[in-house]
Amino acid sequence: MKKKTVRSIKKAQKYNVQVHELSRDQIEIYEKVLKQTGERRGFQGRDDEYHRLYDAFHDAGYVKF
Repeated sequence: MKKKTVRSIKKAQKYNVQVHELSRDQIEIYEKVLKQTGERRGFQGRDDEYHRLYDAFHDAGYVKF
């Protein structure tokens, strides 16, 4: 692994970061938080269409958020 990747993993472990799959309802909350964060920090996140991939491909097991 790259040095930056290892550093990021160790930092996540240090702060007890937990990762889990989002349900469809949670994706809408995530989109709202991402948009607000982008406006505040000056970046553009994914548009709504990107997260609609969940609807198209989740049941077949091709995508997880």
